[in-house]
Amino acid sequence: MNTLRDILTGLTAAGLLAAALLAPSAASAHDPNGRLVVETVDLAILIDEPGLGLTNNLRIVDVRDQHAFAEGHIPGAVHLFADTVIDPQGPFDGALRDDAELVRLLSARDIQKENRVVIYGDHGGLYAARLFWVLSSLGYDDVAVLYGGWPKWWDEGHRVSDRIANIKAGS
Repeated sequence: MNTLRDILTGLTAAGLLAAALLAPSAASAHDPNGRLVVETVDLAILIDEPGLGLTNNLRIVDVRDQHAFAEGHIPGAVHLFADTVIDPQGPFDGALRDDAELVRLLSARDIQKENRVVIYGDHGGLYAARLFWVLSSLGYDDVAVLYGGWPKWWDEGHRVSDRIANIKAGS
C-alpha cells in the first residue's frame, strides 16, 4: 500500500517531469543523456528502422482516452488509459492500484521490465509523467516520455495508425 509520503514524492516527481516537458527548450536540454525524454523524430526513426523498434524491445504506450486512441495513434502503440492505474476503491481520489495489479495491467499489454518504454499523451505530459513515475517506482528502468506527446507527433506529420497492436501478454 502506498504511504502518503510515497504519493507526495510521486506527485512531486511527476510534476517536475511535466514541467520539464512543457518548457520551451528542446528535450535534450532537459535530458542530456537522452534516456528520460524522447524526441518525436527519434521515435519515428526507431519505428521505421528494421531490426529496431517495434520488432525488438520497444513498447510505446498511449495514455489518451479510448476514443482518441481508436481514431489514431503512433504505430505499434498499446493503449493504457491514464486513469487505469487509479484504484476506484482507493482510500482517496487518485490512489494507485496495488503493485501486483499494476504489474498485471502492464503485463497484459506486454510491457515488461526489460523493455524500452516510451509513453505519450495529449494533456501537456501530465498523464505520461504519472505513468513514468508509476513504472519507475515498480522497477522499470528504461522508461521515457515522448517530448511534446501526441500533439507534437501529429503536428509534425509523422505516421499514424488506427490498427490495434498484436499484443502477446507477458508472464
